[in-house]
Amino acid sequence: MKTERKENVLTGLVGAFLGSLIGVACIVWIGQLGYVASLSGVVMAVCAIKGYSLLGGAMSRKGAVIACFLTIIMTYLGNRLDFAVSVARAAEVDIFTAFQAMGELLNGGYINGAAYWGTLIMLYLFTLVGAVPTLISAFRRATPVSMPESASGAAVPSETAASSAQLYPFAGLSWTRRLRLSLCLPLLLPIVVIIAAIFFLLTRFGDNLNSSIPSLSALLGATVGLIAGALWMLHRLYALQCPQLVFVRMDGELWRVDLARLNCVEPYRFSTKSSAVRLLRWEILTEEERQRARSAIERVIRSIRAGEIMPDSMLRRIVLYLPDPQLLQETTWTWKISYALNAGGNSRRKTMTIGKVYPGFTPAPGATPPKGPLPAQWSFVLLPLALTLLLALVGLGMGLSLSGGLNSGSRPDSSGAGGEAGSAIPQVQPESFVDYEQNGVRFQIDSTFQDMDGAGEFMDPDTGTIYMIGVQPGLDAETALDVLLAPLGDARMLDTYQDFAFAYPYEEEDLVDLQAEDGAVYQHNLLTIHFTDGQAFHSAVSLSDSGTLIQIMAIQDSRDEEAQVMGMIRYLLTTLTTTQASGQGENPL
Repeated sequence: MKTERKENVLTGLVGAFLGSLIGVACIVWIGQLGYVASLSGVVMAVCAIKGYSLLGGAMSRKGAVIACFLTIIMTYLGNRLDFAVSVARAAEVDIFTAFQAMGELLNGGYINGAAYWGTLIMLYLFTLVGAVPTLISAFRRATPVSMPESASGAAVPSETAASSAQLYPFAGLSWTRRLRLSLCLPLLLPIVVIIAAIFFLLTRFGDNLNSSIPSLSALLGATVGLIAGALWMLHRLYALQCPQLVFVRMDGELWRVDLARLNCVEPYRFSTKSSAVRLLRWEILTEEERQRARSAIERVIRSIRAGEIMPDSMLRRIVLYLPDPQLLQETTWTWKISYALNAGGNSRRKTMTIGKVYPGFTPAPGATPPKGPLPAQWSFVLLPLALTLLLALVGLGMGLSLSGGLNSGSRPDSSGAGGEAGSAIPQVQPESFVDYEQNGVRFQIDSTFQDMDGAGEFMDPDTGTIYMIGVQPGLDAETALDVLLAPLGDARMLDTYQDFAFAYPYEEEDLVDLQAEDGAVYQHNLLTIHFTDGQAFHSAVSLSDSGTLIQIMAIQDSRDEEAQVMGMIRYLLTTLTTTQASGQGENPL
């Protein structure tokens, strides 16, 4: 008999930490080689758990929790360090500085949020793949607990020895294979849809997830529905498949025994196998262990009958007496019975659902014994799907309501193809104006504005706001968007940078229609950048069908002037015209 190995949590923690460092090194090394670092999650899980097992001496539930918690933390740090190394190489700074600045770089959009969070999710998925089999293997190879002398030295009853107890153990997992598939398969489609939605949102809105509130709300609702469906599935399986339970008839009385929990009670331990990872069940016991288990069960029952075990003791729950069982309902998969709470004829009864996974067993008179493995139960296939869809629609409705409330303020919206977009921007009409022409485009400028340099820069003397106008021919929509967003990158480098917002919340990073007074339709958008000192910077672009790009920028000193400045920019964009090179009149862009 092997001696029991003692677990040392402190040395195990050191081992798990050293093992996780190997995983971190693997994440960084593979990532810097340009390969998919997600596979390193397997290495992380294996090294951390193996490290705890080697230095800790054994693997217990406490050790598993410690190793898994450390693995989660180190996986996160490993992914962050991998990106920090890339930043340090690109920016030519030290790794420590780059690591400290990761949060600001992510928030500022300098690091692709979709790539960062997507890599972390994949790392965690592969970490799970490596952790589950490694934990199972570690538990199985752990030195078995020592048997009590009374059990290890007791004579094993022979196979032919007379016994008054008749045991009905679990038939095996093969009896519920088709049933488990019918309960689990309906969850695969919602899982695939949710994972696809996550990657889509990270790819499309990785830098600003707040811009897709309805989608996020629908995704949250679908996730809640999926979790509820999974919990229902687990509850259903638990009612039909309890491999650790054994039903016993002894002297005409019915008992239910939990083998795994009985084996944890010192005087009745019958096996050295650990049930920490997989439940102890009859089919994995050796013949010698089965004989000891039978003997232990009979001893417990006799002790309960003799009144040697207190009524409120845990042992009475492990070995449960079921007096006067009566059949209430029977289906293809289960029996539903009731039993008296005591043998004294009290009218109080309790119900119990038993899966038909015990060959030759009938729990009550009139019950039909199981005829073979349980068939699939497809009648509930649509339940998880319907629940997931229902909660996704609820989440979508709440998201649309919330998004509508957030966007019902002063920010303008796009009216789509059926009308004029951006009409919510209050256009400012100056009392008088003068013409200004640049590169064949004529603007109407407020006559009170001061021409700063004759090159398209004007100042409002009343507010100090500076307007800058530029015209570039021969550009396309993609270039127009680059011009629109260019000031954002420089602004984020400033210490006073606060946030930014597009004029059209549902059309950010896109161009929307704007109809000018002469009937011409342009593609335009407006970006506003706010700073902590109260200043704001506006960048607007307008693209004609011929490829002429007009850019108007404005710098304002006070946040109170924002509506005035946006209205003036709108006025400039809707009243511009183009002139022919020969001076023969005017044509719309």
